[in-house]
Amino acid sequence: MDLQTKLIDKCLSEREAGLTASILDDLDNPCNLYTLLALFCYDVQEGGFAQFVYNSNGVYLVEVAQALEAVEADNTGLFLERVINLCLDEDKLYKKFLASDGSDGFFKRKLDKISEEYLRCDEPLIVEAEESLIALISQCEAD
Repeated sequence: MDLQTKLIDKCLSEREAGLTASILDDLDNPCNLYTLLALFCYDVQEGGFAQFVYNSNGVYLVEVAQALEAVEADNTGLFLERVINLCLDEDKLYKKFLASDGSDGFFKRKLDKISEEYLRCDEPLIVEAEESLIALISQCEAD
């Protein structure tokens, strides 16, 4: 199973179909976890944490952290925790970033620094949580 392709395809199909906040209501549903992890993985791969924060508009950061915990992606979870803390600590810059076009600025550069560290690590999400992701995807595709 090519996890990267599965996650990308899931992200793109969910965005095309139109995401709703209902996925946040039931994080015990493995398909909702799969959706959140796919969105996270795709955005971070394509544009780092800045793209993820911007595209999520800050709405589901905590839920993605819970999804990462559910698949035991501890390393990735630590990086997301840093991102969440940055958003909380730099609230004015965070809101300014969300209101902008997301292309540049001090806050984005801080997110980019965290992204660079994450992308250099030996255990990105699809490596550290490979078995859990395969099980999650298989369960959703069987439904």
